Amino acid sequence: MEGAGKAAQRLEGGARLGTAQITPKQITDLRARLWRTGTFQSGPTADNLSTLPLASGALGQAPPLYSGDKELPFDSATNEEGGVYLTGQSPSPATIVALVMRVTTQEG
Repeated sequence: MEGAGKAAQRLEGGARLGTAQITPKQITDLRARLWRTGTFQSGPTADNLSTLPLASGALGQAPPLYSGDKELPFDSATNEEGGVYLTGQSPSPATIVALVMRVTTQEG
């Protein structure tokens, strides 16, 4: 983990010709399985994050925590990194049980 909960996770997945580690790729769909999660952000870089609204509470009360599956806002360009950044919004917890993504690789 670097910074306040941000971590770059480089994508490793299969590609038709072998590894996708240094192959140009684009993440076109990102979904998360969440457990007791408040507001958090996701995106391809620390400078390109979108907030995932989960629930809103009554005025003066903390919003309820969310458990379930959600599609994450994610705007990714094609690049060799395939990075995913996730960060919680303090003081709410953010527990991400699983990430599932659709990736398009561009092989020579």
